Amino acid sequence: MGFFGGGGTTPVNMVGASTGTAGTAGYVPAPAAGDEEKVLTGGASFGEYNRNHVIGTLASGEFFISGTGASSNRGVGSFEALRFSPIYIVKRSTFSEIGVYYFSGGGANAKFRTGLYKADGTNEMPYTLIGQGSEQSRPSSGGVLSSAFTGGNLTLEKGIYWGVSWWTADGTGLNIHGPNASSVDAQIVHIFQGKQGGNFSNTNMMLRKGKTYSSTGLSSTESVDTTHIVSALEAPTIFLKYA
Repeated sequence: MGFFGGGGTTPVNMVGASTGTAGTAGYVPAPAAGDEEKVLTGGASFGEYNRNHVIGTLASGEFFISGTGASSNRGVGSFEALRFSPIYIVKRSTFSEIGVYYFSGGGANAKFRTGLYKADGTNEMPYTLIGQGSEQSRPSSGGVLSSAFTGGNLTLEKGIYWGVSWWTADGTGLNIHGPNASSVDAQIVHIFQGKQGGNFSNTNMMLRKGKTYSSTGLSSTESVDTTHIVSALEAPTIFLKYA
């Protein structure tokens, strides 16, 4: 039997496999408009490129998290400093909110803000602010603390970005979920090692820059280099909410 079946004389479409049935070879189905970054699956259809740092599917209201996982109840002394976590966006996506996962601690008057910086493209360090949430107060109980981007929904192209959290001094002793260092995306490690050699690893992949908190918001640009590299224990997990 030829590639198209029936001795290769009659073209047929590819038949997808199922849990109990093998598929058959044939024409690949035509991708629809908007499928340009989807992948062909064994089921003979185009689907999202799922990675373990995506919670569920790429649907409205679901969260994408940096670091591919979050360690429970990790203390992060992120007061009066910019603390960055890398995020690798695998496909063009639109997000409506940004935030962190708060657990406990911090002063009753603590304020914070989260934002997103684009990598500079040369050494992949954060440089240009492309979006930030509104200023928030420390809540009475734990959970994902997110707010809408102040400039409206944010569409990100495939690439590296840096999520950042910034707390007031009253945030001393707070506990927020931090990245699970053992599962930092291998793609991120590979890209950064290519740019910075041995400075980056799964456990040294975060950045900290001391900076006095300002209620006016994050700066439009930041100068960050390898002197700011710190352990994953120092950084927050940043959440982005799909629009």
